[in-house]
Amino acid sequence: MNTTIRPRLHPTRPWLAACVPLLACILLLGSCINLQHVSDYATASGTQLENYNSLGYSFSQACTDACNINSLRDGKLDTPPCACAADATADSVTTVLYKTLHTYFDALAKLSDKSTAHYKMTGLSKGLQAGSFGSVTISAEQADASTKLAGLLTDLIAGSKKQKKVKEYIGRADSSVQVLLQALAANLRDNLGGKLRVQQAYLQGLYTDLANDPKATQWERVRAVQDYRAAVQAAKTKNAALDLYAKGLDKLAQGHHKLYLDREKLTLDECKAALDTYSGQLSDLGEAFKKLKNSN
Repeated sequence: MNTTIRPRLHPTRPWLAACVPLLACILLLGSCINLQHVSDYATASGTQLENYNSLGYSFSQACTDACNINSLRDGKLDTPPCACAADATADSVTTVLYKTLHTYFDALAKLSDKSTAHYKMTGLSKGLQAGSFGSVTISAEQADASTKLAGLLTDLIAGSKKQKKVKEYIGRADSSVQVLLQALAANLRDNLGGKLRVQQAYLQGLYTDLANDPKATQWERVRAVQDYRAAVQAAKTKNAALDLYAKGLDKLAQGHHKLYLDREKLTLDECKAALDTYSGQLSDLGEAFKKLKNSN
């Protein structure tokens, strides 16, 4: 008669049975490690970045507005075609910065959660080239950061590990993320915002002349003042949106650098608390942005 011999754990070593689930967990590449707080922070960061699509203003629009102001100053009824090709290129470069960063934080959110990651790489560039593109200038450092981050994302897709890669992923990405976040903030807050401030100065001079024109009727003077106030308020609201969005990018940079510094202790309560704070601050900035946009 055939007898099947079944291996049994030694009766005096019950701890061995208790260790089996733990060993299995380790062998499954750390899938039992809870990094949901990292995923939540990355998701909040991605949501903050997505406000880029709601800014409602661009370098191309600024170019068109400048043309309209010049036509008004020259007393022309029709605005001639505007030479805005360089500004359209500036918009494209700025959008590449946004998409690269958004793809990174989307990948980080999925890499650190408990589900199987499906990374979205649609529209991701291989990297920017250094040079001047209308009102936007990409430095060699920014071009290098863009190329490195795009390469890191490509490597991530090719890899098969998950939780164990989070620390390495953050460590390799932080310097590039910092450079690109600063570049995006500067393009919007300083370059595009600067165009709005120049427009406000032009409008002030133009409408002051109209309001003080001795040949103008009282109705024309009043109308000039009303139009000026409306135009300036619209420019201020656009500038406020750009500034608020840039503040969100600054907060994003701070949070990611904190994550980088704490990458060796991602599961500790201190790290969780810090990321929860940054996630909350990003949420508050997002709500303030929506409130500002809805006030128009």
